[in-house]
Amino acid sequence: PVHFCHGQEAVPAALHELLLKNDYLFSHHRSHGYYLSKKCPPEKLFAELYGKSGGANSGLAGSQDISYSSNNFYSGAIIAGAISIAVGAGLSLKLDKKKSIAVCGFGESAADQGIFWESLNYASLSRIPLLFICENNNLSVLSPQKNRQSGKSIASKANSFGVKSSQVYGNDPLQVYNEIEKAI
Repeated sequence: PVHFCHGQEAVPAALHELLLKNDYLFSHHRSHGYYLSKKCPPEKLFAELYGKSGGANSGLAGSQDISYSSNNFYSGAIIAGAISIAVGAGLSLKLDKKKSIAVCGFGESAADQGIFWESLNYASLSRIPLLFICENNNLSVLSPQKNRQSGKSIASKANSFGVKSSQVYGNDPLQVYNEIEKAI
């Protein structure tokens, strides 16, 4: 299966303009827009989708696990899997005193996983240069968010960890751009 980022173009488009070459970007399984946002070669993306040896990952990763390390881009199909790796990359940037940032995009279903909250807590405690971006469509496969998560919004829960958080309408590209720029 190929999971395009159809309907979720605003975040990758904003990141395309805002991220620098040395910044890291980690993505969920709907990674194609994120791949392009890090200025990774489109021809290698298509070759990867067709399982060709000239693909970004020699045709072995397929659609959901595509990465391109030359541009600091990584994705993965495991729900919330890239989040803790992004924390590690952000920690390395901090320890090396680099002026770069790590960014991690994920769906709200990642907030169903304990590793998300543990990563959020550790990143906050350690003041790691990491931007968490939750693309919330309120639906994990066929399970509405209200049937999976109790309490307030993910953004307000993140605030309880000392993480500055805000909610943005994801289909307004200018608002998305402005919020991401402010966060970076």
